[in-house]
Amino acid sequence: MLHSRAYAVGVAITALILGGCQESISAPGPAAGPAMGWTASAGTSPGSLYGYYLSARVAQAENDIASAARFYGLALEGEPDNVDILKQSLAAFVIDGRIDQAIAVAKTLAKSDSDPGGALLTLAVDDVASGDYQAAQERLAAMPRVGFNALLSPLLEAWAEIGTGDLDAAREKIQALAGNAAFKPIFDYHMGLMSDLVGLDMAAAESYRSAASALDGGSIRVVQAAGAFFERTGRPDEARAMYLKYLASNPDSTAFEDALARLDSGGEVERPVPDAKAGFAEALYGISSALYQESAYDAALTYAQLARYLEPKLDVVLLLIGDIHAASDRDEIAVENYVQVDPRSMVGWPAQIRLAASYERLDRVDEAVARLRDMGAQRPDRVDALVSLGEILRAHERYKEAVEVYDQAIERIGTLEPRHWSVLYARGMSYERIGAWGLAEKDFLTALDLVPEQPFVLNYLGYSWVEQGVNLRKAKNMIERAVAQRPTDGYIVDSLGWVLYQLGDYSEAVKHLERATELRPHDPVIIDHFADALWRAGRTDEARFQWRRALSFGPEDDLSAVIERKVRSGLGELAPAKAMPSTATHSEL
Repeated sequence: MLHSRAYAVGVAITALILGGCQESISAPGPAAGPAMGWTASAGTSPGSLYGYYLSARVAQAENDIASAARFYGLALEGEPDNVDILKQSLAAFVIDGRIDQAIAVAKTLAKSDSDPGGALLTLAVDDVASGDYQAAQERLAAMPRVGFNALLSPLLEAWAEIGTGDLDAAREKIQALAGNAAFKPIFDYHMGLMSDLVGLDMAAAESYRSAASALDGGSIRVVQAAGAFFERTGRPDEARAMYLKYLASNPDSTAFEDALARLDSGGEVERPVPDAKAGFAEALYGISSALYQESAYDAALTYAQLARYLEPKLDVVLLLIGDIHAASDRDEIAVENYVQVDPRSMVGWPAQIRLAASYERLDRVDEAVARLRDMGAQRPDRVDALVSLGEILRAHERYKEAVEVYDQAIERIGTLEPRHWSVLYARGMSYERIGAWGLAEKDFLTALDLVPEQPFVLNYLGYSWVEQGVNLRKAKNMIERAVAQRPTDGYIVDSLGWVLYQLGDYSEAVKHLERATELRPHDPVIIDHFADALWRAGRTDEARFQWRRALSFGPEDDLSAVIERKVRSGLGELAPAKAMPSTATHSEL
């Protein structure tokens, strides 16, 4: 789960981007009304106004964006001219996708605020939606060039110039991007789109090639736009080469299956960015995608929602909004977006898999399982739906079913490659859980043949050997290699401490197990291991303290009974508690 303050932090970032810098928020209250020209609507009192404002802040802290937007809206009814509430409301409305309400707030802010950057961006989007590119240019030119606006504003201004038909002016707006190595692919991509729209085919081809070559295989949108251009302009071989290069770098992608089929059949292709409004949305989407990759989820959502306002049915934007909500523990909203992605689109298949993952997190496990089983049957040439299904079954301790699903996936794979190590790892864990250790061990060893230094496999196999009291020296070496790669993984550090404990090196075991409890301070199994090592090292009072602390974190019943006996009688000859080694959830998406 995200920390409860994550949404509040995201809104703070968004407020800086949308609303300009502000040092503090003045909470409204009974005394603030008359000074701000407060006129209460029927049934609204200063007290309820203050309550609405506080409720909005609480909703932000609890990651509830819909309630935050609703309560800010109610607060605005009481103080419609309060600049601080207007700025918070603008950010909240945009994040929640209430762009019409955001536009109304932005109009007020643009008149009353000395730093209306966010209002100007919102109103520029509204101008573009209505086709008034000259008004959009004027608003964008007035925006401060700070933060992301230093990149975004020139890009958006360029697209507004394209809306008026002036490619030379558009190029001038974004020429500075060409001189920055980090921004050069963005410059090339958008110049390709712009040149394509105005019919400068030679310039478009050069820009598209440069943008595609800047990344290994290109980005999905660059390859889509460039490939479509080369198809339309009679260069199908170049389009095919781009699609295949992308798939070589992303072998599990379904993105260009339809494009390759179209090349074989001679079908027609449309521009993915057909006009200036779509280009404006593309720029917003690109910034949003970059912010999402940096885990700035609510800032990313701001730009994605504005892009969606301009292009409501753009599947890549719908998918991105769903991904942002899923990453922010808002799976209910993620589902609402995933289901709107056309299953036949370039991103339709991954959207369906992510929809199933959100169903599972919402405890709609049967729906998730049914959807993935159906997808696995639909596409007998693919393994990703089966792997995702296996992960869900394994997470819900349906290990026998998981093994059957992984068996199907591995059979479909045929010749195993290094990227398939995670499927063997997952099946091996499932085998181990049902007591089929020989088969589990074989999968782990095969996975290590594919990727010899994979830390999760090294740890799981090494830990399992420790639990069985076999291959202890080899297990120690394997776990040490895993720790070297993941020194802040509390479970793997715990494994190293535990193998040292089993080897009788109690003083060294204490060092590593203490570190593991620092990394995973609420894990009763790790704390129990630490306490055992303390006891063996002669630090019995500390051991009892740690066992009591382990009990405070609610261990499983069988472990709880063992720990309670240790508190009463010490370690004695009790067998050490068994814990699962560190695992990780892997996806083939």
